[in-house]
This record gives sequence, structure tokens and C-alpha cells, in this order.
Amino acid sequence: MKITQRLYLAVLPSVVGVLTVAALAYWGQYARSVPEIFLWVALVATVVTFVLSWANVRYVARRVERLALRSSRGSVTDPHPAMVATQNERGHDELDLIEGTVTDLSGAVRLAEDGRARELARSEQRNREQAQVLATVATSALQRLDEVRLPLHILLENHFGELNENQEEMLGAARAATESIDDELSAVAELSGLELGSVVLRRDRVFPADILNAILPTLRAQAAARELELQSEIAPLVPPLHADAVRLQRAMLVLLSECIKATAPGVHLTLSLSGDRSVVIIALAPATAFAANARTLLARRVVEAAGGDTQLEQGVFAIHLRN
Repeated sequence: MKITQRLYLAVLPSVVGVLTVAALAYWGQYARSVPEIFLWVALVATVVTFVLSWANVRYVARRVERLALRSSRGSVTDPHPAMVATQNERGHDELDLIEGTVTDLSGAVRLAEDGRARELARSEQRNREQAQVLATVATSALQRLDEVRLPLHILLENHFGELNENQEEMLGAARAATESIDDELSAVAELSGLELGSVVLRRDRVFPADILNAILPTLRAQAAARELELQSEIAPLVPPLHADAVRLQRAMLVLLSECIKATAPGVHLTLSLSGDRSVVIIALAPATAFAANARTLLARRVVEAAGGDTQLEQGVFAIHLRN
């Protein structure tokens, strides 16, 4: 028997009630054994019950039929064994179709979740392996770089024979290149260490104004070398925050230096510090986008570890730090 038929049969008691009340009203007129007002109240109540029951049953039956039709059209797998056994015992109805579809969907969701969990685990494992490879390569390259940097230093500082101007210039350029490579490789090694968890950041009580005042002379020198004018507006009462003081200072110096290097000569720059207990903002304007490298990636990672982020919007480069 279909579920819609079962629902329609549920209305039969109301039909019987209507007929019974009508019979009582008819045969009760002679003996006057039942008060007339009681019969009318019972009749009205039964009719109302019949109407409401019929409307509700009709609505539920239509919805069940519609849902069963969609389930039969959307089912792409075989019925569940439990559903097959039920059908063999009592026949097929709409709830069997719905139950089978729900079972199929639940199984598909479980499979998708299991696949996503496995893929996430594999992705995390690959990331750790790549970080480990980067850390190993960076450490090895730094050791090899020391073997190159030391002879260059000896040749430039202790002349074993006469060197002409071109030779000294080439050796100086080679030493500068090795220093730059050393900075990049050191950043790669530290960034890999942060990802692997081997490098642990401290939680010092830091005053942002002290950090900016410490790096401001270096920033002004870099700006002057590019024919830029750098003005500072540092609020003295900015609350402290908790971060790795040494790494945060280095990160801010790297990010602000890259902004200065990317700025065209002749521009007037303004470096400002403001904030309250919830957020501290270090802003440099005007600013343009700069190329990402290992040092800037490490700097952004340190800022993120301090609960902050970096943004470049409408010509303003801002570092947000949150407690």
C-alpha cells in the first residue's frame, strides 16, 4: 500500500464521525434522549476536523508524491539492501524511494568527506616535505656560500698583488651578490623553519613607537639615496602589543624598505603610526606595489604571526597589528 493511500485512509474516522452524528441527529429527534445543542456542536466540530484533516492529508500526500518522484528521477545507484528487504515484505511505496535516495546521498557525502580528509592529509604532508627540502637546501647553500664569501673578503681586504680598478669592482660586485644571496637563503631557511615549527616566535611586550624609531634612520638613509623625502608622524601613546620584538622589527624594516625602493625619485613620503588597544596601524604613503621575494614573504609571515596583516590600497601601504 502506498503512503498516500495510508494518509487518505486516515481521514475515514472523520467521515464515520460525520455519518454517526447525522444518524444521531436523525434518530434522536423522537426520544429526545440527546440534547439538540450537543448534537449541533458535535456536528460542527466533526465537520471542522474533517475539513482540516482532509486539507492536511492532501497537502502531505502531494508533497510525498512530489518528493518520491524527484527521488526516483535523481537516483543513480541501486537500492539499499535494507530497502529491498522492506519492499519484498510489504511492497513498494514512496517512502522506500525517499529512504533509498537519502541513503545514497548519505553514502556519497561520507565518501566525499573521507576523500577530502585524505586529500587534505596528503596536501599537508606534501607541504611539510617541501618545507623540509627548502630548509635542507637553504642550509646547505648557506654553508657553500660561506666558502665563496671568505675568499672574496680576503682578496678585497688583503691584496696579494696589485689589482686594477676593474678587478676590484668585479670582486666588490661578487661580494655584494653573495651577501644578497645569503639574505635570501637565510629568509628561506627561517620561513621553512616557521612552517615546520622548528622556529618558535617569542611573545615580547613591544611598543610600536620604539620599533619605528629604531628603524627610522635606516629608512631615511634609504630614502635619501633614492632622492626621496621621508617624513614621520609617530603617535607617542600607542599601546604596546605582544610579538617577537627582534623579528617584528626586522620584518617592518624589510617591508618598508621594499616600498621605498619601489617608489619613484622625487616623491614626498609620510610614515605614520596610530592605533589603540585593538589595532595598531603603520602606514607609508604614497606607496606602490613591490616584487615579492623570500625576505618579504618571511616578513609578512612574521606580521601574520603577530596577529596582523599587510595591505596596499589606494596608494597606502599599511601594516595592521592586533593584540
